[in-house]
Amino acid sequence: MPVVDYALLWIFAIAIATAADQAWMRWIRPWLERRYGWAPLSEDERIPAIAWAGGGGACFILLFVVPYVGVAAGY
Repeated sequence: MPVVDYALLWIFAIAIATAADQAWMRWIRPWLERRYGWAPLSEDERIPAIAWAGGGGACFILLFVVPYVGVAAGY
C-alpha cells in the first residue's frame, strides 16, 4: 500500500475517533448520566481540541515528512 493510502487511512481513523468522541460527550454520556445517576464530567476529563490537532500533526509527520523529507535527507 502506498504512503498516500496509509495517510488517508490514518486521516479517516482520526476523523472516526473524533466523531465517536463528540457523539459520546454530547449525546450518549449525558443521557447515561441522567438514566443511571452518574456524576457529570469535569473539563479535565475531556479530550481538548488541541490534542486532536496534535494527533493529526503527528500523523502528518509520520506519513509525509519522514518518508519524503527523510529519504531526501539521507535517513
